Amino acid sequence: MLRWPPSYGSSYFELADFNGDGFADIVYTCGDNADFSPVLKPYHGVYIYLNDGHNSFRPWYFFPINGCYKAVARDFDGDGDLDLAAIAFFRISVISRRRVLCIWRTGAGGFQAVQFA
Repeated sequence: MLRWPPSYGSSYFELADFNGDGFADIVYTCGDNADFSPVLKPYHGVYIYLNDGHNSFRPWYFFPINGCYKAVARDFDGDGDLDLAAIAFFRISVISRRRVLCIWRTGAGGFQAVQFA
């Protein structure tokens, strides 16, 4: 079982098979920063945990995104493997930062992020 401390600000998860082994892997986001300490946290972002086939998961990928609220796994570029789309909102006082990212899979476990907003 995976667990994260409350400070991670868990915001979303979904299941998707990233390595094609037939077992559901976990896409997890954390970035809820709606607390009294609006500081950048290096562990906020998108994580992928691979399933070993016995429902034991190991970290495989992390992309840091402050204020990350959701990421969905789909084949956005039509090349046959799963990509990620993520959305984030981070508010510090009167400064707001919104981000929409597509994280393209480049093969061999690599990803490249492209920011849209």
